[in-house]
Amino acid sequence: MPISQSNHTVAVNILQIVCTNIKILSTMKKIFLITLAFASIGASAQFFQHNYGTKDSENASNGLNTTATGLGHFIVSSTFNSPTNEILAVNTDINGNVAAFNNLYTLTHSSGVLLDIDNTLPIEFSNGSGYGIFGRFHDPGLSIPTGIFYLEIDPAGNILNVTEYNPISTVGTNYYVVEVADVTESLGGGFFYITGTVDPSIMGNFWIFVIKIDQAGNIIWSIVDDLVNSTSVSRDWAKGIVESPYSPSGTPELVVVGQTYDGGGSADAFLVRLDANSGTSLAPVNLYGTTTSNEIFNSIKIANNTISGAPGFIIGGSSDINSGGANRDFWLLQTDDQGNPFWSYTYDYNGSSGNNDYSTDVIERLNTGGLYEYYLGGHTNNGNLGGADLVVIKTDNLGNAVGQFTYGSPSDDVGTYLDYYDLVGPDGLSVFGTYNGGGIGLMDTYHVKAYFNGLSGCNENLGMTHNLIGPGLFMNLQDRLKTTFKNVSMTSALSSAKDANLCFNFSIPGGSNARVAPAEPKGDKEAKISPNPIAQGVQYANVEIDIEKPTTAQVSVYDMLGRSYYAQTFTLVKGKNNLVLDISNINMAQGMYTVKIQGENLNQNIALLVK
Repeated sequence: MPISQSNHTVAVNILQIVCTNIKILSTMKKIFLITLAFASIGASAQFFQHNYGTKDSENASNGLNTTATGLGHFIVSSTFNSPTNEILAVNTDINGNVAAFNNLYTLTHSSGVLLDIDNTLPIEFSNGSGYGIFGRFHDPGLSIPTGIFYLEIDPAGNILNVTEYNPISTVGTNYYVVEVADVTESLGGGFFYITGTVDPSIMGNFWIFVIKIDQAGNIIWSIVDDLVNSTSVSRDWAKGIVESPYSPSGTPELVVVGQTYDGGGSADAFLVRLDANSGTSLAPVNLYGTTTSNEIFNSIKIANNTISGAPGFIIGGSSDINSGGANRDFWLLQTDDQGNPFWSYTYDYNGSSGNNDYSTDVIERLNTGGLYEYYLGGHTNNGNLGGADLVVIKTDNLGNAVGQFTYGSPSDDVGTYLDYYDLVGPDGLSVFGTYNGGGIGLMDTYHVKAYFNGLSGCNENLGMTHNLIGPGLFMNLQDRLKTTFKNVSMTSALSSAKDANLCFNFSIPGGSNARVAPAEPKGDKEAKISPNPIAQGVQYANVEIDIEKPTTAQVSVYDMLGRSYYAQTFTLVKGKNNLVLDISNINMAQGMYTVKIQGENLNQNIALLVK
C-alpha cells in the first residue's frame, strides 16, 4: 500500500491526467501487415543492426529481449525533442522490425508545462500483461530533478497507468532525484525494485534509494540509505540491483551495488544486502578497491557457475587499478552469495592507448558445451571504429578473456544493455545502446543482434584483449536509513516515431553460437597448470605452455588482492615447455589465484584454485 502523507510536509507537483489517442493511418496498417508477413517468412533470421528514434536525438537507450509477450525486443530511451524530452518505446519482432508499436510518450504538469524525461529503463512483465518503463522527470523551469515515474503499458503500447514517486523529507523540503539507475522484477514476479540516487540538500550529498512496488504502482516499502563514509560528504551512487535466490541471512535478500567514497578519498565499489521484505540492512556494506584507485560497480546478475566454488553473483564495473589512475578499464568479478570474491579481473580495450572503458551490463550464459561464459557490455571512449564505441568483452567461466567485440560508427556511440534468449528463442547476443552515425536523427536508439562470437553483419570490429588482476574486497562500512518515498498518480500522451535498418542477414559465414571461445589461434597455445584445483601444502605445480618463438618469461602467482606469492624466470624454447614451480615454501590459503606468464610477445593468465 502507498505510504501515508499525513505525517510529512511534502512539496510536490500534482500532475493532471492528459491522454490523447492517436489513430493509426490505413497506410501504417498495411506496413504492419507487410512487416508481420516478412517476419513469418524469416522467423529464423536474427543478425542485424537497427536504429529507432526521431529526427532529433535519443539518449540513455536500454533494451531487452521479450518472451512473455512474444519473441521480440522492447527498447526505450529519452528523446531530445522540442520543447522537452519524451519517452520513446519500441516493440519489435525477432528481426528488429517494428511490431506492435513505436510510440512517443509525454508527461504533462497540471499547469500545462511539459516535463523533461531521462534515465529510461524497460521491464517486461513476466505474466505477459505488458511492459513497464521507469525513469526520472523534472520541470524544465525548475532546473532540478523532482521525481521518479513508472509508466505501465499493455502489449499494444496503450497506457494503463503512470505513477510518480517523490522522496519524503524530514526537514520540510524535497530531496531531489539525481538518477534512476536500475530496475528488476522479483523472482516470483509481480513486484519491482527500483534503485538510484537522491540528493538531500542540492549540495553534493548523495544517498542511495530503493523502492519496492507492485505492478499497479503501489509502494510496498521504500528507503533512502546513507553509507557511513569517513569523508565529510556522503557520495553514494546506486547503480545495479538484483533479488538474490539465496538466503545466507535466513531471509529473502536484495543486493544493491554502486560507488561510494571512502578510504583516503578515492572512489570504491560497494555491495549492500537488504531484506527483500522490508528494505532493512542485513550486513555491513562491502567495499571493493584500494586507497588510491577508483572503482565502480554498474551491474549485477545471478551467477549459477560453480567452478569457482559456489553459485553467487557476477558483477560488472570499471577500475583504474592497473593504470595508476590514468584511465579506467572494464572490470568483472564473481562472488559468493555474500559478496566475497572468487576472482576479479580488469580488461583494457586493445585499441588506442589511454582509453577510458566503462561497463554498464553483464550477463551469464550456459553455452552449448555445458560451460558458463560471461559477456561484459559497455563502451570505450576511443574505439577501433572511431570515437566512442559499443564494446562487449567475452570471457570463460573463470574470467579469462576470449573475445572483444566492437560496434558503432566513426562518431560517438554508447552501449548500455545486453540480453539473449536463453534457449527459449532464436540464439544470439543482443547489444543495446545509442548510435551517432546517422540514419534517423542526430543520435538514435541502437540494437545489434550478433552471433556469440561477435559477428553481426556491419559496423563491427572483432579482436582480443587480455585480463589483469582486478581489485578485491577492501573493507566494510555501516549504513543508516534516512527516509521514504510517496507516490502520486499520473498518465501521459502518445504519438509515433521512426525506425531504420543499418544491415540485416539471415546468416553470416563464420558466425558461431556454439562454444565459449573462437577457434584456437595459430600462435601460442593456451597455457595450463596442474594439478588444478590444487590442495594446500602441495610442494610442486607444473605449467605446460606451447609457444611459437623462444623467449625468457617470468612466472608469477598472485592472490585476488594482487599480493605476490611466487616469482621465477624461465627460459622457454619453441614448442612445448614444462615448467616446474617449487611452491613448497608458499603458504596459500584456500581461494582463487592467478598464475601470470609474461615475456616478449607473451602474456597469459591461468586461474588456479587452492582448496
